[in-house]
Amino acid sequence: MTFITPDVFLANVQPGNIYYFQSDQLNGTNQPHYFIALKNTENELVFFSCCTTQMERRLRFIERTGSPHSTLVGITPSAENGLQRESFVDCNSIIQHTHDEIAFLVTDGGIDYRGELEEEYLELIYQGIRDSILLEEEVQDLLIPE
Repeated sequence: MTFITPDVFLANVQPGNIYYFQSDQLNGTNQPHYFIALKNTENELVFFSCCTTQMERRLRFIERTGSPHSTLVGITPSAENGLQRESFVDCNSIIQHTHDEIAFLVTDGGIDYRGELEEEYLELIYQGIRDSILLEEEVQDLLIPE
């Protein structure tokens, strides 16, 4: 196993990278999940979307909140993205971690790079973020590439 420093790891976080780790920001679970990096900011924040296999639960949430269906993006597993099962991203929910939090995960061995999301899925996620009625406009503007 090759050790990579937190600085090198963080310098290489790019939109579309998929990581597997446990996040204290997920409600009701302490299990690791797949996360898609959306933005690595200069002010030391990394924004992620979380992958879930619980499509029905997320769809009920989207319908209950009156959110557009475009805010739920399905992703088929592939060798490129490293996902194991059909997964879904709720674009109404964005998770952020500081560089220090990610550095701790790297040092502790608690985060794994799994693959690269195909461009067409990343574009659908950005569209879902644009369409979200639940995300603040400032967050949308920060996350969507120009």
